[in-house]
Amino acid sequence: MGRFTRLLTAVLVTATAFTTAAVITPAAHAESVRDGQITRSEVIARAQYWVDHQPGPYSQTQKSPGPGDGWLYRRDCSGYVSMTWHLTDSLGSATLPNVSHNISRNDLKAGDMMVYPGTHVFLFHRWLDGNGNFEYYTFGATPVRHLRANINNASLDNHPNSAYRAMRYNRIVDDAPQPPKRKHTDMDFSGDGSADLVSTTTGGELRYFPNNAGSNAEGRPFEGYKVTGTGWETADRVLEADISGDGAADLLSTTPDGELRYFPNNASGNA
Repeated sequence: MGRFTRLLTAVLVTATAFTTAAVITPAAHAESVRDGQITRSEVIARAQYWVDHQPGPYSQTQKSPGPGDGWLYRRDCSGYVSMTWHLTDSLGSATLPNVSHNISRNDLKAGDMMVYPGTHVFLFHRWLDGNGNFEYYTFGATPVRHLRANINNASLDNHPNSAYRAMRYNRIVDDAPQPPKRKHTDMDFSGDGSADLVSTTTGGELRYFPNNAGSNAEGRPFEGYKVTGTGWETADRVLEADISGDGAADLLSTTPDGELRYFPNNASGNA
């Protein structure tokens, strides 16, 4: 069992290195500056920060720090939204609309707000389904919470539904789309998203056939092979599948006397 792991690792290390080098990892989004542009994901992360690190009792005079630069924000509903948007000032529910614009409720996205001007405001998180159910962040007379409601309810967060306006911060931006994840197959030993082949010979050799379809213009994807080991003459069947769930194919073999053997793929370097 260990022999295949070591031998296949040696064979695949080069292919794995090339595969890794070809993957472009997007740079992490830089933390915003006060009153600057801010992504929706950062707004939600900041909102969750006060849920995870409760700032203290509700107060219209006391302040607590937000994440990152530790800037202080008033501990009430509008101070909370001001913190999530990373504003310089703790605006009120009557003045938050000055840095926002009206949107349709159907267009609500993460980081937008529902505001009852002069009375209350909460931060929209996400739709849960097509029936109007959604999640939101709020700081009322109780601790900062992450709750659920329905956009058609008679009241929202203890205030009349009809009094709210859906609004969007002028400097919020959508997050850059993430590149699609590479799809692995059960027979992918090299981790490049294409199936490879492994076979045995009557002489007991285990042979690995990497898939080079991406570079083979003549249409022979499995041209060439590598001998990875010997001692396989007792195997009467070899199966390829990702048993470990790490995105790389492993091997299962059976012997004439009914023994099942498992050979994990150690191409990633994990023992």
